[in-house]
Amino acid sequence: MASSRHPHRDDCSLTMLLQIKREQKGWTIEQASIKTGIPVCYLENIENNTFRIFIGKAAVLEGYLRVYGNRLGIDYQTQKMLLDYARSILIPRKFVFQQGGNKKLGE
Repeated sequence: MASSRHPHRDDCSLTMLLQIKREQKGWTIEQASIKTGIPVCYLENIENNTFRIFIGKAAVLEGYLRVYGNRLGIDYQTQKMLLDYARSILIPRKFVFQQGGNKKLGE
């Protein structure tokens, strides 16, 4: 469970697991890119828990996580946790129309 001081610490650990597994295989990020067909910039963002680059591209992220997880030998349950976490970040923000333009709900 994530600590109250670091609410996403455990989730970060999930994405760090990808880097650890990659390094255990002796792969550089560039080699992982070649082996998976996933561009280096996306692998770096995934390993660094910066999924915001994938906003509006949830299906792309899910595909990348599955391919990367499979190539690294990540078990199904861990892959599912990664996908669930990624989805929680990429839930589309709802906008409401107000005079003067769009505003996020709650602003």
